[in-house]
Amino acid sequence: MIIHGVFFAVKCNRCGNICESGDYQYWNDESAAEESAAESEWHIDNGKHYCPNCHEIDENDNVLIYLPIPESVKKAQIFLQSITRYAVLKDRKDSFRIEISNIQYLSDADLAWIRSKIDFEIEKVVTPRQEKIIIIIKK
Repeated sequence: MIIHGVFFAVKCNRCGNICESGDYQYWNDESAAEESAAESEWHIDNGKHYCPNCHEIDENDNVLIYLPIPESVKKAQIFLQSITRYAVLKDRKDSFRIEISNIQYLSDADLAWIRSKIDFEIEKVVTPRQEKIIIIIKK
């Protein structure tokens, strides 16, 4: 029997990444989802949630939320996420990086479509366990 239920997850207000805690992304109630995010170094403030890639804590324990991500970068990440099921957006001082590990689902046409929207470079990373690409978008 299949039962319909409601589940809860924490999504970053800045980049859109979903909090993953161990093997879980979804919880039975909101408080469990927020507790999991807090334990995974997410910052929660007035109903907004920020993943570890979107904030830092300075030497005085002040939380610094990074500047907003351009819509074109968010759309590229969402597009890649829909194709590969795993496209994590990371913010660096001089660039945004979208890490993709399920590259077997990604075609040259997909990359061409993204390139028509924004300019980027590709870096390939090969380890004994997997091959992934990183799309680098300069700020």
